[in-house]
Amino acid sequence: MLSKYQKSEKSSYMRYFAVTAAMLCYSASLFAQQVNTLYFMNNVPERNAYNPAFQPVHNVYIDLLVMPNFRFDAGNSSLGFNDIIFSQKINGRDSTITFLHPQALGKKDDFYSSLSKTTRIYGDLTFNLIGFGFRVKKNYFTVDVSEKVSVGAYLPKDLFKLALYGAGKGPGGYSDVFDLSRLGVQASAYTEFGLGYSRKINDKLTVGGKLKYLIGQANINTDIEDFKLTASADRWAISGRGTINASLPLVDIPFGADGLIDIANLKPEVNTESLNSVKGITDLFFSSNNGFGVDLGATYNILPELQLSAALTDLGFIRWRSNLTNANLNTEFATEGVTYELGDKIEDKLDTLLQNFKDAFVSSGTHSSYTTALSTRLNVGAEYSVVKNKIGFGLLSSTLYANKSLYTDLMVAANLRPSTWFSASFTYSLLNGRLSTVGFGAQVRVAPFNMYLAVDRIPLAFASSKMPIPQNLTGFNLQAGMVWVIGDPRKTGGDDDGDGVKNSKDKCPNTPQGYMVDKYGCVIDTDGDGVPDNLDKCPATAFGVAVDSAGCPLDSDGDGIPDYQDRCPGTPAAALGKVDTAGCPTDTDGDGIADYEDNCPTIVGVGSNYGCPEITAAAKQILKKARTGIQFSLGGESILPNSYAILNQIAEVMSENSDYILLINGHTDNIGNSYANLLLSERRAGVVKAYLKKEGIQDDRMIAKGFGDTKPVESNSTEEGRAKNRRVEFIVKFEQ
Repeated sequence: MLSKYQKSEKSSYMRYFAVTAAMLCYSASLFAQQVNTLYFMNNVPERNAYNPAFQPVHNVYIDLLVMPNFRFDAGNSSLGFNDIIFSQKINGRDSTITFLHPQALGKKDDFYSSLSKTTRIYGDLTFNLIGFGFRVKKNYFTVDVSEKVSVGAYLPKDLFKLALYGAGKGPGGYSDVFDLSRLGVQASAYTEFGLGYSRKINDKLTVGGKLKYLIGQANINTDIEDFKLTASADRWAISGRGTINASLPLVDIPFGADGLIDIANLKPEVNTESLNSVKGITDLFFSSNNGFGVDLGATYNILPELQLSAALTDLGFIRWRSNLTNANLNTEFATEGVTYELGDKIEDKLDTLLQNFKDAFVSSGTHSSYTTALSTRLNVGAEYSVVKNKIGFGLLSSTLYANKSLYTDLMVAANLRPSTWFSASFTYSLLNGRLSTVGFGAQVRVAPFNMYLAVDRIPLAFASSKMPIPQNLTGFNLQAGMVWVIGDPRKTGGDDDGDGVKNSKDKCPNTPQGYMVDKYGCVIDTDGDGVPDNLDKCPATAFGVAVDSAGCPLDSDGDGIPDYQDRCPGTPAAALGKVDTAGCPTDTDGDGIADYEDNCPTIVGVGSNYGCPEITAAAKQILKKARTGIQFSLGGESILPNSYAILNQIAEVMSENSDYILLINGHTDNIGNSYANLLLSERRAGVVKAYLKKEGIQDDRMIAKGFGDTKPVESNSTEEGRAKNRRVEFIVKFEQ
């Protein structure tokens, strides 16, 4: 068990560890970082790396070796400078202290609460060794070779908890469980050979992709599946399993006779002797560690002013085959710790502790090949442009997947493109800005040289005038470069409307953004109807034909026949669907009455009967008389005998006119239940039909239907009115 002095020493070491780990957050990450501000800088060819569908505005660009495109990014996912170091008055004097200072009340708790579940420490450095691209009509090709060096570390929150607060409260005290499963390191150096291609499918959609061949020089990668520490003041128990893989060409890792990594004598030395020869350097940069990757992207203009974009980048892997070292970790380990007395040699105690960890953790060491995945990123953006694309407002969501975790940033941007030789972007991170940083990017073209610089995190707030430490700054990034641009269609004479045709040759200098143009800069209108092809829903309209806003021939009366073919241009709405190919109302039976007004469109009729044949006056008289001449039993459907005579007359009319079709409609008054009345009217109409059928009238020449009390001819408020409403009507028609 540790003495009070030993506990104090232990606490001191823990505090030192916490500060060291926190400051590591600003050290240099295999994570493909990006400067988000560059995403909307249209005049910078290198933004193609963030979405391969972005076609550079220049016809040709060449990345200059004198000032190659480079990117640097370093930081962490949790802490700002003001979480670690700040200014505070102590004894009346301004002092710079850390969160662990005895008078920094509450700052240790604030530091701990600021931590995410896993703090990602990252750093990334990329140099473009070769880079160029060129346009072929609607296609754009890019070639690039770049060297990437990345280092990353993951520190779980419980690691800081152990360092800051310790574990247990002495003998017999409680134990804390610390989950350190996400603890790990990932670092790589590799060369990327990229071949990109994009194509403008139409005026709305552009797609692109990049194939990558990767050659790895060095790597270290941990995969801790489970790592838990149960600790009290006098006993630690550790359980864990995972792997450590490394491909280190210039580092000698000692192995013991048992085949295990010799941790006790682990003093890796860098051996640079092989770099003294051309072959050694060649073997380093063109090793047998290789892999492949791919970028995919697309842009789509919903409107000429509104563009959506999406890209998936760095989807790939590297297979490591040379200069290999592996260690498999699998342990259930407990120790009472190392007792330290004043005067003991700290080196001896550390060696003992190191040997304990060797016995506990390293169960095997090998030289086996392994695979690491690139850290994949998803970019989704939108930009709305105004003033002929000279001003744009953008929104970008960027999500990185690394070490089984997602890290997302959301950025807004204001983009200025007043001319072809200068543009600028101003950005703010909605998730990581903390109201104290902004982003800025600028592009300047001088003659054929296009130069740019972009930064995401420019600090706005500082601790004090005497201590210029930026508050809330979690990291820093920078991307810059200079390229030689050739064949810019806006280089001579300008291209004010941005349609790809120089002003000197542009006969239509004010073309709206997003329209396809011909070689003279005029909107393409194949059929010459005044509506551009990209808006023309009828692109083959005959010359001289009047069209609507969609480019389709006018049809003033809406009958489906365009005006230039319509011989009856004033067709009423009732005739829709009943006109011939000349746009005139049809008359199927040729009786001079148009079908849309003809109740008998297939039978020759007269106008006085709405296109149907004339009904004789005698027949009309009988049908009218029948309206009140049919009587039934009270509340029933039995026909009373005094009704037979009129029914027989109706049967005689039907027999003499074989083209008649008889509608038999039953009606009631409103006395009683409406549904019961409906059923009664249907039964009465059916009984009448049955009677006429018995008199020789074919069944298919009669249609019986009941309407109940829904169609009164008089008011139901009087007996006289109700009597007239109780009726059977007979209507003659000539077509089914």
